Amino acid sequence: ALRLTVDLGLHAEKLNRNYDPFTREIRRRLFWCVYSLDRQICSYFGRPFGIPEENISASYPSLLDDALITTMNDDISDYSKVQTSMATSKVIALAMYKVRRIQADVVTVLYAYHGEVPRKYANLDVWKQAMDQALDNWFHKEIPKTYKKMNCKFNTEYFKLNYYNTKTMLYGLSPKSLSLDEKAFDVVYQNTKGTIDSYFKLCTEEKLNYTWVTVHNLFMAGMTYLYVVYYSEKGIKDGKKMAEGYATRLLFVLKELIGTCEAAKNCFIFYKVLSAAVLKLKFTMNRNHRRDQDQNQNSKVLLNVEEPDGIMSISGTNSPSDSLKASMIEDPYEILRTKLELKHIDDVPLDQFFDELEKNTAMSDPESSKSHFS
Repeated sequence: ALRLTVDLGLHAEKLNRNYDPFTREIRRRLFWCVYSLDRQICSYFGRPFGIPEENISASYPSLLDDALITTMNDDISDYSKVQTSMATSKVIALAMYKVRRIQADVVTVLYAYHGEVPRKYANLDVWKQAMDQALDNWFHKEIPKTYKKMNCKFNTEYFKLNYYNTKTMLYGLSPKSLSLDEKAFDVVYQNTKGTIDSYFKLCTEEKLNYTWVTVHNLFMAGMTYLYVVYYSEKGIKDGKKMAEGYATRLLFVLKELIGTCEAAKNCFIFYKVLSAAVLKLKFTMNRNHRRDQDQNQNSKVLLNVEEPDGIMSISGTNSPSDSLKASMIEDPYEILRTKLELKHIDDVPLDQFFDELEKNTAMSDPESSKSHFS
């Protein structure tokens, strides 16, 4: 569809000027609708854009009510230049066009194979700050806040979803950011939680649409959330119950989508096993680590033993892998018990653990494992 709009020259304002005001308005409207769909799908699923940003010069469509946009208004030369104080639902479309452009910039710089930081920015961090400010400005100033300004009852939760998703893309792992600092961990943690909360709310209100996009975005947000919980102290500070609560909310939405979206079932099964394993591993390691510290500290006080340079060696009777193995045996997760080498799990990077788990999950028949997830 976008290729057709380019063939028709809808993206170029100099070509739009060749038409009467009414036709020009329709051409702009058609281009930005197709552009928005292209940018949404490509940004979420990692596909190449249908047209580069630098080739777009079309103005945004007019915010005038459609009753005022006709072929009979000979005194208007350009509808987009006419200001109006009348409430219109077109402010929703305009807000979406603007956030799609921000998303496109983020994807182009951070995820495109030859993506580069624009020359006007000193480095990647400065560019990120500018994108973060632009996104905050959009969320707090560009989007309509009341039904009166929108002239309809559009669900503002969709604005939040775009905000959370874009923040996660901006600060999350990418080819340009192979590790996360403390600020990035915090931003990604808060916004993946926000994504899960929004989808859960939309699901309980029966307002979900584009179910395949929902499954994809929700699953990716859930995976990123587990990554942050495992590799940072965010999950430990909030506690195991909160982490389990977000996993439960995510699984609730995926379960509701089974039968509506083909991918929902496998994502539900995979995420239920993975979240249970990662949370057990993380919180078992933390519990054993604190217990070993307490035991070691107590023994040093009793024996009056000092370590050189203030360094305390930590040793415990049970390693994290032993505790994980014991906890896994208590639960009937056959796909983990039969294939995963738990005796070396404390030396295995989490991404390798994910790869192994994904391989095992794919090899398992979901129907035969139904009893494990009921």
